[in-house]
Amino acid sequence: MTRAKSIAVSFLAAIIFLAAQGSVPISAETCSDLVSKNIVLASQHIDPDVFVWAWRSLLVAYTKGMSMPPARPHSHLQAYLEPPGTRAIVLGCSPGLLQPLAGIAHDALRIRLLSGPDRNHGGWIDADDGHLLR
Repeated sequence: MTRAKSIAVSFLAAIIFLAAQGSVPISAETCSDLVSKNIVLASQHIDPDVFVWAWRSLLVAYTKGMSMPPARPHSHLQAYLEPPGTRAIVLGCSPGLLQPLAGIAHDALRIRLLSGPDRNHGGWIDADDGHLLR
């Protein structure tokens, strides 16, 4: 299977998974209402995998299209790449923190992963990559 076909299949699988789980877009909630809620990760871009950034500053830099700073001392990972359908809990929210080059500002979420190979690790995601579970 070609890479393009593989990405398309993953994207469709993520859409079907989200529909079956009864998820709703996070944008329907206010930032403070999201804390302690369970979410499922899936990017809205062509590749449904989601970056979970180790530090908020890395997420901000990535969103702005800036180059990544060097890794911090005593750390080996700056981000985890999570497959669509990974479950997480929201620990905190920074409203309007992310300012993409084009478009409107949106929220950043601090999460802890509840499933997948990086279970129990935490980090930051773009709120657009999270979907509430009903």
